[in-house]
Amino acid sequence: ENFFEEITSKYRVDTNKVYLTGVSLGGSGTWYLAIKYPDKFAAIAPMSGFTSHIEYLDQNVEELVDMPIWAFHGKIDKVVQFEETDRVIQRLEGKNKNLKFTIQPNVGHWIHWLVYPEPELYDWFLTHDKRTKNKN
Repeated sequence: ENFFEEITSKYRVDTNKVYLTGVSLGGSGTWYLAIKYPDKFAAIAPMSGFTSHIEYLDQNVEELVDMPIWAFHGKIDKVVQFEETDRVIQRLEGKNKNLKFTIQPNVGHWIHWLVYPEPELYDWFLTHDKRTKNKN
């Protein structure tokens, strides 16, 4: 929260278009921070994040019902099992109308090497704005 406040006060940041993504431990952090500070982010994209160890996530996943989410996980991930992302997605399905889950059947833990170099995620992020989050 301090980092967010420092950056947004020092630099010209459109606080209606702040996006969060992370891989592995960063994917876990993405889930956690989006739940803890849902008003800070216009959309999130967690990748291959370990989630079952975060009790706070399990107890507060409903905070993500209005958060646009595009989650990614490789089906053959041996570092963080696919089920770690799938379990959160299952809890949000039918409740979050801006929920996407990309499963790569023949990809392991480093799915981000397929996602980050391509423009699709960034284009998707830019379609989301906090001012219209609940209207999409």
